[in-house]
Amino acid sequence: MCSPRRTWWGKIARFAASFWRQGHQSQPLAGQVIARSETADAAVITVAEAAFDGVLPCVIPIAPRDHAVSAGATLSSVGCANGTWSTGWKGHALGYNGGDLHFLPTPANGRSGSAVFDAEGKMIVAVLRARTVK
Repeated sequence: MCSPRRTWWGKIARFAASFWRQGHQSQPLAGQVIARSETADAAVITVAEAAFDGVLPCVIPIAPRDHAVSAGATLSSVGCANGTWSTGWKGHALGYNGGDLHFLPTPANGRSGSAVFDAEGKMIVAVLRARTVK
């Protein structure tokens, strides 16, 4: 799913989400925000299973709370920079600064909210929230 701009999360609780699968975009599906954080610039959403008409997206679990990404580990992400078509990204971890995972290369602007996956794409290890070039 591609997220609208950050101010959107704080203003409404219902929205329409689009999903991509094998190069095809779904029709907008009604959803609801069930949790949000302006600090993290992130929200947890829910879309009723019936809305998918039997074509469910893959579910990728979130890494355990104590999981740490090692420096040099391969990372990947798929997201929609500024709400455009989805694109992939691959990079590697540099390490942590406080609770923030740093990596290279930097993702495209407008990818906030995109999941960052481990090398195998089997779990979500981070969520993009800011872009820096340090």
